Amino acid sequence: MQVKGATGLYNTNYEGKADASLAALEKYDLVFVHVEASDEAGHEGNVNLKIKTIEYFDQRLVGRVLGGIHEKVRIALLPDHLTPIAVRTH
Repeated sequence: MQVKGATGLYNTNYEGKADASLAALEKYDLVFVHVEASDEAGHEGNVNLKIKTIEYFDQRLVGRVLGGIHEKVRIALLPDHLTPIAVRTH
C-alpha cells in the first residue's frame, strides 16, 4: 500500500500509516507496517530524536491502530535490527 506522506524519516505520516493499516485489516488477515524513523535517528546518534520517534510510533501509529480496532486481534511490535546511538550502525 502507498501512504501519502510516508517518508521513511522522522516526518513520516504516522497517522496515514495507521489508517492504511486499519483499512488493510478489513481485507487481510495479516498486515505488516514498516517504520524507519527510529533507525534513522540511531544512525544520526541523536538520542532525543530517537526517543521522540519511538513516542510518535507509540502514540500516533500504534495508539491510533489500537483505538480503531473493534475486534480481537494479535499485534506484534518487532524490530528488524538494533541501531544503538553509541554505535550509529547495525
